[in-house]
Amino acid sequence: MRPVTLAAAAAILAAATTALAPEKTAAAPVNPALKLGGETAAEGFSHLMPAFSNQETRRIIRLIDGVEAECRQLEVRYRFDCFGIGFQQVARQIRRPDYREVRTALERASRSINQEVRRNLDAAAPRVSPRRPDANRSGRRQFRAVRQQAVRAVSRAARTAVERASSTLLRSAQRSQQRRVHYTQIARAVDSTTLLMRA
Repeated sequence: MRPVTLAAAAAILAAATTALAPEKTAAAPVNPALKLGGETAAEGFSHLMPAFSNQETRRIIRLIDGVEAECRQLEVRYRFDCFGIGFQQVARQIRRPDYREVRTALERASRSINQEVRRNLDAAAPRVSPRRPDANRSGRRQFRAVRQQAVRAVSRAARTAVERASSTLLRSAQRSQQRRVHYTQIARAVDSTTLLMRA
């Protein structure tokens, strides 16, 4: 048998090492559908993590107070339509996921009140447009009246809907200390509107 030279042994070793080395795989491309503005889905949704803030809580309370100030100018039988529409408008301006339950509670209250207004509408009464407290908000909304004989029943139904929304927020507030601070303040503002719905 012919002896193996040092150079030949080195060549054999190099070939064996290459054959046994793990094959490098190319990085899997990121699915474009999972990108958000150049970020991956995980990165893109990072800003949606709950993060309550005093500024946002105060903004929501101001919106509710604005609805209350607008409806205060009206005769009682017009106030139900005012609050039904007003709560809906406030809900539409709440977009942060940490306040999602506030938006949902206001939407439900709005739907319940609006159903009562439609069911007991006084078609013969003129629509009214109160002065809007916020000077930066252009235009005036027009509100409809419920029949005079239905005011007490609509009042009870509307207050029940608002109290349910407030109770829902207070229950949600128990989930964490941070949530309690913010949701309790908003629930208090929501509940205060029932005073103007009394017949």
